[in-house]
Amino acid sequence: MQALTRLAKWGGSMAVRIPKNVLEAAGFTHGDKLVVSTGEDGALRLEPYSERQTLAELTAGWDGEYTAEPVDFGFAGKEVGV
Repeated sequence: MQALTRLAKWGGSMAVRIPKNVLEAAGFTHGDKLVVSTGEDGALRLEPYSERQTLAELTAGWDGEYTAEPVDFGFAGKEVGV
């Protein structure tokens, strides 16, 4: 779905009015928190904000390798047999 709109000044920021039918088609409503980002082509993207991250987001920077390293807590418990 497409609609023509304009940028407008709103305080120290710029605002875009999004027509109701476009918002409804996207599943957004008044008061929703959105994440705004730009693509490599400069296109703006709006996505619903979620405090919970997906597994893909949590592992985005992981290369698949993991090496466990010992941790010295400065003491040994009785379960170690010391």
